[in-house]
Amino acid sequence: VFNNEKLSVSPGIGYFNFHEYYESGGLGGKSTKDYRHRAVSVHSKFLFETFSFEKTQIHLGAVAGIYLATQTQGKESWWIMYQYPDINSGEREINRSGKAFFHRAYYGLLSRFCNKTSDRNPRLTPGFELSFYPGFATPGNKKVSMGMVSLILGFNSKK
Repeated sequence: VFNNEKLSVSPGIGYFNFHEYYESGGLGGKSTKDYRHRAVSVHSKFLFETFSFEKTQIHLGAVAGIYLATQTQGKESWWIMYQYPDINSGEREINRSGKAFFHRAYYGLLSRFCNKTSDRNPRLTPGFELSFYPGFATPGNKKVSMGMVSLILGFNSKK
C-alpha cells in the first residue's frame, strides 16, 4: 500500500492451522485431548530497507494482526478406575471458538531477504521471511511463541 525508498507498509491475510495433542495417565486412569485450531487474520507489515547489495535487499520490520475468525475442533476422552470394577469413562466432541488458543491479536518481528531476478523485470523480487511472534498462542494454560519461515513471490508495483 505505502512504499518509498526505505519504508514499506503492506497488508495481508493469514491462515493458521495447528494440531495439539495431549495424553496423560497412570495406574488409575487415562485422558487424551486431540485438538485442531484454525484462524483467519488480517495483518500489516512495516518493513525498513536496512541493507542493499548488488541484487539482494534485506528488510527488517514488524508485523501486527487481528483475528477475524477462530475455531477449535477435536475430541477429549478419559477413563478413571475408582474401585474395581467401577470405571468412569467418556468421550466428548469439541467445536468452539478458538479465542482461548489464539487471543484477539498478535505482533512480531520479521526480516525479509529479497533478490531482484533481473534488470529487465525489476517488479519481480522473490525472497523469504523469517518471523518471530512472542506469546502467539496458548496451548493448555501456557503461552508459547512461534517462529515462521515464509516464501515471498514478490510482485512489486514499483517501476
